[in-house]
Amino acid sequence: MVLRVWSREDEILDDNWIEHSRKKGKEQGSKSETSHLEGLNWEVVVVNEPMVNAFCLPGGKIVVFTGLLEHFKMDEEVATVVGHEVGHAVARHVAEQITKNLWFTIIQIILYQFVMPDIANVMSTLLLRLPFSRKMEMEADYVGYC
Repeated sequence: MVLRVWSREDEILDDNWIEHSRKKGKEQGSKSETSHLEGLNWEVVVVNEPMVNAFCLPGGKIVVFTGLLEHFKMDEEVATVVGHEVGHAVARHVAEQITKNLWFTIIQIILYQFVMPDIANVMSTLLLRLPFSRKMEMEADYVGYC
């Protein structure tokens, strides 16, 4: 098993990080891919619940709860949250998460052989899921605010 060390530099997503990431991708032969955004029919669905939250679904669907609309009083605040959710769609975080969940499940099954299931769940969450989740949230912030 390979555990990735989470460093302070991983928490800083700025223009230098983006340029470094693009340069690294080009060196590996990667091309910028935005075809998944073509023809999207963006839709914002408002759910009448007091929860202060919003989330993004594949295909340009964004769900906003009325609790969020009541919590934030200015249009700019709500726009910031919606922009963040658009950032998740642009970065294809749902697809990325599905792929990673497959690997996390395989690692959990292996851990179950050596440690108790509760400990395996805590270990996989703390060491694997949370760092990737934090990175996706920061990336969505950066993409959504640009």
